[in-house]
Amino acid sequence: MATIKDVAQAAQVSAATVSRVLNKDEQICVSPQVRARIFQAAHALGYVSPRQRRAAEHKRRLVIGVADWRIIRPDRHNVRLSSLSCLVQMMSDQYDVIFVRLSFNQPQAVDGIIAFGAFSKTEIDFLRTLTFSIVFVNSDQHNYEFDQVQVDFDRGLEDAVAYLLDQKRYTDIGYIGGIYNGENGSIGTHRLAALKRILEQRLQYNPALFHIGEISRESGYHMAKNAIAKGALAEGASAVASAASVPSKSLLATSSAVRVLFVIYAFAGSFLGLFDTATVSLSEDLNSPDFAGAVLMASGAVSMTAGFLFGMVRLRAPLPKQLVVAACAVGLSFGTMFLIDSAPTLMAVALLGACTYAPLLIVANGVCERAVPDARLTEAITWLNAGYTCGAAFGPTVAGALIDTFGTMASFKVGTLLCLGMPLTAILCYRVVKASILPAYTVVEKREM
Repeated sequence: MATIKDVAQAAQVSAATVSRVLNKDEQICVSPQVRARIFQAAHALGYVSPRQRRAAEHKRRLVIGVADWRIIRPDRHNVRLSSLSCLVQMMSDQYDVIFVRLSFNQPQAVDGIIAFGAFSKTEIDFLRTLTFSIVFVNSDQHNYEFDQVQVDFDRGLEDAVAYLLDQKRYTDIGYIGGIYNGENGSIGTHRLAALKRILEQRLQYNPALFHIGEISRESGYHMAKNAIAKGALAEGASAVASAASVPSKSLLATSSAVRVLFVIYAFAGSFLGLFDTATVSLSEDLNSPDFAGAVLMASGAVSMTAGFLFGMVRLRAPLPKQLVVAACAVGLSFGTMFLIDSAPTLMAVALLGACTYAPLLIVANGVCERAVPDARLTEAITWLNAGYTCGAAFGPTVAGALIDTFGTMASFKVGTLLCLGMPLTAILCYRVVKASILPAYTVVEKREM
């Protein structure tokens, strides 16, 4: 076991100087070079002073310094510090761990340091004076003195660009970001240069779609606003530090799958609206107005039950095939409404159709989730609901006109034609939907074992 004399000999100072430096005596006057040499010698020999060992035995509070001045502007808050504290508290209740933000050349008592970014030798020597328990993140020191975590940001950008262009099929990619030049170096230059290089290799780089300002929320907001006003916002835009899609066109105009689902939902809304209206009319013709309420209530209960049961089943068939089958099932079941001529046949068609309607909605929403970017899923669902609403407005209008002119049975016959529009659309557009579906996972790298 190393002794204080071994440390003093390695650092070429007296044992008293080693003791006072390691115990952080603020009264001692030594140069930063000597102080760093003492800490390095103690760390290399694995020496821990008796006072440090006694303090560690009773220590219940750990202070972790976060050196982030290489990745975050000094005048901006690091909003992730509170998240780190919560994460550590969930992992262990043995210690009370707090995270404090460090500033260069401002000494602070810490038990360990997490250092983000590429640091100069001067900065590393400063961190050594605080503690030797340091983990460097994305800072290749080319030695084994400290633990290091290397993040391949370039590979991450390459995967993000491939995802946006190859899988999401965006036609162009832009960038909204900032660069900060401070006393300790610049922030944002590496990310910007890497994205330019990757897009140039794929012949997708367009300088007009790159908007560079300062690193701040205000600057990002104004750059995005100006880009939209000038029409210079890419369909896929990498915003500040992350690749995120920024829509420039409606999904109804850019997504074939959304257009197909919009039409299917429009047919669904039209024939259901017509069916409900004709059901009320037939009940009145039969001098039993309450029967319409019974039919609609029973079909609603059956549809809800079918939806619960179908949602519990995990089918192995591809979603495009499920959509075709579900649309055909709804079309054929409700398509029998032309046979309705009495109360029993009305109830039978309503219950038969109710068994197939909820599964169709579940499958259609599943197709929608897999065919559009996650960030635009709400917009896609809105378009589907808009299609259903349009159909629900069209169906009762047509039914009312038909009933007044030709009678109730004529509306059921027209409803059969509307029902057949769903399976025809699903079958004719099967390849379109299939091409729009994204895989559930992406093979990043294949290796032979």
